[in-house]
Amino acid sequence: MFNQFNLNERLQKALNKRSYDQPTEVQKLTIPAAINGHDLFVTAPTGTGKTAAFLLPLIHNLLTIGHPGRGLQALIILPTRELAHQIYQELEQFNSYTFFEACLITGGEELKQQAARIRKNPDIIVGTPGRLVEHLKAHQISLVQLRLVILDEVDRMLDMGFGDDVKLLLNTPSNKQTLLFSATAGDEKLQQLAKSLLIDPIEIHLNDHNQPNKNILQQCIAVDNPNHKTKLIQWLVTHEVYKQAIIFTNTKAQAELLSLLFTKHKIKHVVLHSDKLAEERKQTMQRLKHQQINILIATDLVARGLDIKNVDLVINYNLPNNIEEYIHRIGRTGRMNNSGLAISLIDCIDRRKLTSFEQELKYPLTKRVISHLAGKFRKSSTPANKRTTKTIDKGTKSSTKQHTKKSIQTAKNSVALVSADGFAPLKRKKVVSSHKSTTN
Repeated sequence: MFNQFNLNERLQKALNKRSYDQPTEVQKLTIPAAINGHDLFVTAPTGTGKTAAFLLPLIHNLLTIGHPGRGLQALIILPTRELAHQIYQELEQFNSYTFFEACLITGGEELKQQAARIRKNPDIIVGTPGRLVEHLKAHQISLVQLRLVILDEVDRMLDMGFGDDVKLLLNTPSNKQTLLFSATAGDEKLQQLAKSLLIDPIEIHLNDHNQPNKNILQQCIAVDNPNHKTKLIQWLVTHEVYKQAIIFTNTKAQAELLSLLFTKHKIKHVVLHSDKLAEERKQTMQRLKHQQINILIATDLVARGLDIKNVDLVINYNLPNNIEEYIHRIGRTGRMNNSGLAISLIDCIDRRKLTSFEQELKYPLTKRVISHLAGKFRKSSTPANKRTTKTIDKGTKSSTKQHTKKSIQTAKNSVALVSADGFAPLKRKKVVSSHKSTTN
């Protein structure tokens, strides 16, 4: 039980209010070590409860050694604004019975508005590295009083090129405590970052990060051509039973194309990727949180860290480029010991990737056939390193590209007849191009 950690009574009261009782494995191992002031390097699969594993000791330690209103004492750094919003909301609930004030600083907002919030002297700041560095360079943020630093999804931060920003933000007093959390063990860059930031750390590494949760049923469905894939995705979202579904595409253009298709067929959905305006992204997350919509089309922006409640279906419209991203994607379901279903649509481009993924997973995905939409898992008899295979692939890609262009034009011709949010038909209107958004 959580009372085994002897948490501050104010924090325990917040836990009781949220009906927290049984800690997860990562929480059992992390919380006592963090409360004792150790630097930590923790890797654990997605959906295992890492958020509470670092928020609870952070608040407990502030209640023990901190003083409200004395400036920035704790900094939580996340790779994306969606994840920062999610962690901030979790923090506010755990922090509800204390006098420590928290502040959210991410991209997509006016710097002046954020500077005004920072001048109110928050005790805790949750933010993204790029925007935090902007305020640091403008001398809006002082790190002199910093006692605790948490870096979550560090492998993702490094993938996004924020390594230098992180180092700049952690060039702070050496007596601070640093907790580094990652969903994977990462590469040499992550190992070097951990060595440079952590002092005599305790390392906690759980499970095999190249294996998804065992309670996720993984299926694959053969796709013969783009038109066949279109029919399959429509059938799946209208016939599968689910509370919340996420459909992953490899690019923003593919996400928008699929959105046009759903809008044309009056399938309610929302879209999320990095080109969306900050306010659009915020509203999308709110609609998902309040279950006002149950289908999300997204890029890998959503694949890591985010905890969208009740996701019991994940569909890979395209397979990602590597096994790590595949595991992160399907890890949006089957969280906290719940069951989930992950379906991958396998066309001619993804067949070799599927074979590679199955070899790394050490087991095959379940082949599924929808009777009236049955496709074939065709295997090439030519070795992968032969030129003839490359020629076939090139021709297939060219054909697919031409079909995609035709599909985009068809969808654009139809979209003016329906609402952009997929709710109800509207009168004909001109399609107004959206403004570009600022990132992180």
